Amino acid sequence: MELKNKYVLITGGSSGIGEALAKELAKFGSIPILIARRKEELERVKKEIKESTNIDCYIFSGDITSSQHRERLKEFVITIPRIDIVIHNAGITNHGKFENSTEEALRKTFEINFFSVVELTRILLPILKNNPNKKMICLVSTPSSLYGIPERFAYCSSKAAAQLFLESISQEVYQDNIVVSIFFPGYTKTNLRTSGITSDGKPLSEEQEKNAKEPKEIAVIFRKAIQKEKKYVFTNLTGRVIFYLRVIAPTLLDRLIRKKTKH
Repeated sequence: MELKNKYVLITGGSSGIGEALAKELAKFGSIPILIARRKEELERVKKEIKESTNIDCYIFSGDITSSQHRERLKEFVITIPRIDIVIHNAGITNHGKFENSTEEALRKTFEINFFSVVELTRILLPILKNNPNKKMICLVSTPSSLYGIPERFAYCSSKAAAQLFLESISQEVYQDNIVVSIFFPGYTKTNLRTSGITSDGKPLSEEQEKNAKEPKEIAVIFRKAIQKEKKYVFTNLTGRVIFYLRVIAPTLLDRLIRKKTKH
């Protein structure tokens, strides 16, 4: 897909992978439409993109898990000339054993990782269909969505649900010239491990993985994947191994995961 003059809506666009993607796509002439809760951070990203590319971003400050805020978003997006690419990037992690979990923490995780994807797609799909050009809907998922990881049940299942939702509707929107792409980033240096929650709803605070990539590196990989309209996109070997072993050698994958996550 040609990126110049494409209007790209990105949730979670005020930091991490979302911010890096907005800046990377703007370098190639795309016009970012950034959605996040923190207005001051959205203003910062908008200013930095303007200074580096002379492209004006659209920004919307709101909570995508709130039906009221999504109604405001619906009014906001109709003021934009069109939407060519949607990137569902906003998300939350949830770490802890199921036996220690609470319903509230699980529902919060699903509200952000799954239901916001579904409901934003519901809002944006008519707009995408009215655009006669080729369009894309992308999801920033995780290799953890491909196979259950110990003490990540909420994160794995919510991301997997969003992935299967988009894979399902991809068959419905194919005739509308809409391509669905799923991104599986490996460990990335973002605030995910400090902005997430434990399985019982407490604030999460974990150290970053030593081999984590910078968001800029991830953004370049994803930008190239969008240009090539790839369906599945991996940033490291781990994601690819899980993707294939889950089908051809699930017992081996079980052993590898138990060894990797052994405490």
